[in-house]
Amino acid sequence: MKLLHRIFPFNTTLAVFSLFLWIPNHGSAVIIYSGVQDQTIAQGSGDSLQFAIGGIGDTVALISSPFGSFNLGLPFRDPSLDFRTVSHNEFALVQGLGFGEPIDASSNWDDARVLARYGDDDTAPEPRGDFFDQTDMFLALEVSWDEEMVFAWMRISHSPEAEQLTVHDWGWNSAPGEPIMAGQVPEPAAYAAVFGGGVLLFALLRRFRVKRGRGSPFPAL
Repeated sequence: MKLLHRIFPFNTTLAVFSLFLWIPNHGSAVIIYSGVQDQTIAQGSGDSLQFAIGGIGDTVALISSPFGSFNLGLPFRDPSLDFRTVSHNEFALVQGLGFGEPIDASSNWDDARVLARYGDDDTAPEPRGDFFDQTDMFLALEVSWDEEMVFAWMRISHSPEAEQLTVHDWGWNSAPGEPIMAGQVPEPAAYAAVFGGGVLLFALLRRFRVKRGRGSPFPAL
């Protein structure tokens, strides 16, 4: 009985800590989030913004064409790298999604690149695109590298009055082939659970070691 009494607290500590680690990770997506960025690009400037999506580096570029449109492209040509968007399959326009819409292999993927067309009312081509004069629309991306693909979203607003497009933030599921929802970010509860588990492990292990007369279980710094 004495032996069991000595062993039980330590095993309980390990079990509780393992549960805290298991809860946020078991069966859940590993979402990577950029944080709020609010990067802007002016209409017709010919400039570009580059974004690291899928943990691959600068994989997607948003380009302001001097010919009257915002387009997507690759900042460099790598034969092992490609991306696709959810498209209308009409005039190469990219479809905008609402918050919470699913992004997965069953989405309407295409090689469309144009987000919005702009210009004077008399000269701008129709249709202008889902992202024209819109706030907080979501772009769906499928980024592939070395025959693995990840799904991602990007939150975008366009203002014809300010003559600019803003990329607010973006996120992706780091698990290849696993879906993501438009606007999905890591759950704060997952991080809180891991932190709480670490604190509990420290407290219980310290109590167990001190009661046995061993002092602190951790070396002095």
